[in-house]
Amino acid sequence: MLPNTHLPTFRKRVSIPSKVFILGEYAVLHGFPALVATLAPRFSMRVDQAEGRESSFHPSSPLAHFKNWAQMQRAGSIAPLHFEDPFQGAGGFGFSTAQFAMAYFAWMQEARESILPPTLGWGGWQSVWNLYRELTQNGRN
Repeated sequence: MLPNTHLPTFRKRVSIPSKVFILGEYAVLHGFPALVATLAPRFSMRVDQAEGRESSFHPSSPLAHFKNWAQMQRAGSIAPLHFEDPFQGAGGFGFSTAQFAMAYFAWMQEARESILPPTLGWGGWQSVWNLYRELTQNGRN
């Protein structure tokens, strides 16, 4: 038998729309509401254990904070993540937040197959947002 040929390959693709603030972009930083619209094209992420390398990301990005947090929550890490940015790094359309949300979703999908502590159960998008704020605020109010 060839090594690892009997192991299933885990592949998953998710996407999330880009966004633009219509009103209140800086107000949300202080806890106030904003008017936001989603638009095409969509950011996407592919989780693929068959590929060893993952997309590069900045070491202080929300995604890096999430991956560090996820590794502290349980042994191992999520499979390599491959992101597609239709804006090719132009910025301002929510890519870093989209990366965080999609990685959280992939981690929760994988965590359901292992033992997941009850405190880390899927609590909907509010849970994603709360964790994002916790990991990215760095003590700011």
